[in-house]
Amino acid sequence: MIFTRFGGSLTYANSIHWENAAVSKDNFLNEAILDDVQALYRAYSTFNKFKKATNLNLNSEQVHNYGTLLAGHTIVTTNVEDYLKREAQGAKIPKPSHIFLIIGESYAEWPLLPEFKDLNIANEVKGILDKDNAVLVKPFLPAGSGTAIAVNSIVTGLPNLSLYPNYKPESYKGTYATAIGSQMKQLGYKTRFWYGGFGSWQRIKEFTLAQGFDEFFSCSDFNYESGNAWGSEDKYFFAAITSLFADNQPSFNVILTSSNHPPFTVDLAKEGFDESIVTSGLNDTSNKELINKLGHFWYADKQIGNFVKRMQQKYPDSLFVITGDHADRLNIIPNPTIFERYAIPFILYGPGINKNMFANNVAGSHITIAPTLLELIAPKDFVYYTVGESLTRGNSFGFNDTFWITNENIGEFDSSKTEMLSVTHRITAPKPDLTQQKQLVDAMQGLSWWRIMKGNQI
Repeated sequence: MIFTRFGGSLTYANSIHWENAAVSKDNFLNEAILDDVQALYRAYSTFNKFKKATNLNLNSEQVHNYGTLLAGHTIVTTNVEDYLKREAQGAKIPKPSHIFLIIGESYAEWPLLPEFKDLNIANEVKGILDKDNAVLVKPFLPAGSGTAIAVNSIVTGLPNLSLYPNYKPESYKGTYATAIGSQMKQLGYKTRFWYGGFGSWQRIKEFTLAQGFDEFFSCSDFNYESGNAWGSEDKYFFAAITSLFADNQPSFNVILTSSNHPPFTVDLAKEGFDESIVTSGLNDTSNKELINKLGHFWYADKQIGNFVKRMQQKYPDSLFVITGDHADRLNIIPNPTIFERYAIPFILYGPGINKNMFANNVAGSHITIAPTLLELIAPKDFVYYTVGESLTRGNSFGFNDTFWITNENIGEFDSSKTEMLSVTHRITAPKPDLTQQKQLVDAMQGLSWWRIMKGNQI
């Protein structure tokens, strides 16, 4: 009997991932690089995931019960979104002329922490955090494990259910009431989505325009000197935003970067990176592949920092928001803690922001972003819609489809695995009683599932 395994290794961890095989600027050719067995496996795995997600057994009575739980009181309605209605408590900061929500590709939180300061790969964003008018929310989780999941959740305001609303018909019949773009428009902002890649990727152009963004820009809309199959390098992408940006009215801008991603093709030496920048923080300085990945994080961080400086100088009353789409792509130790592996930052920087902006026990995830921004800038009694809770209201629990987080612990829903929020030194903890939180999570997921799959009518 002969056993054959394509991919360069007997294990997934050491094999050539399909992302790394993207060496052509033609998306079709990149997909064609997959061998037949791997393509069949991916199709089968995706089909089973979608089947499980779409076959949720939920009836109208359960939807009303979930809605009552989230609303906190009984509502007589036949619309899902009525249960998600909130009234703003009143603006906490001066209304910004422009808001820039930067979603950094694979921008994990661990490089920002003191334990990893000698790597020097997040110095630009750390420089922002050193300012008095900047704040970091440390206990923060992405919507899931991939970029598309993050975009879907941030754009719609709905948690990840493995439904991929960017491909669901309901997403193109009208905007979800929870969508961040349409709600920012109600506050007088022109809404733009900027992506360093291609508009055809995951239907991102069609999807964001359908969900309340006035304009969409991708690498197809500007010239860039260097890039790869995923699009423009971040330096040219941010330069294009600066050039194309129109200051004719207040604007809300979501910016999705792409350079910190396989196959890691940025000419780091040309961009000023030297191995000595990171090697002082490494035990093993011979791993050139790891150093290259760290260099790309350094590059991505540098470009974010440079962009924020430029735009802050031009528009000093702007609000900058920095987060990651996901983590779990780069670690320097073989067995990282849950927090180190999966947490992402949530950073606010601008006039009115301060270190004591939120209660000490706050925590969140991607669905926390929209309500937090709306509560920061909206006038009192402004009506908005949200599944998540604002950090200004003391939200203290973040979650995605796998993990949960508080200001003390992080763990998995489906196991007893729980760790304290420490990095490099794993400290296990007993799993707290999450009965109340799990009920709320079930309600958020249930209402979101119904809205995406069946529409607003109950």
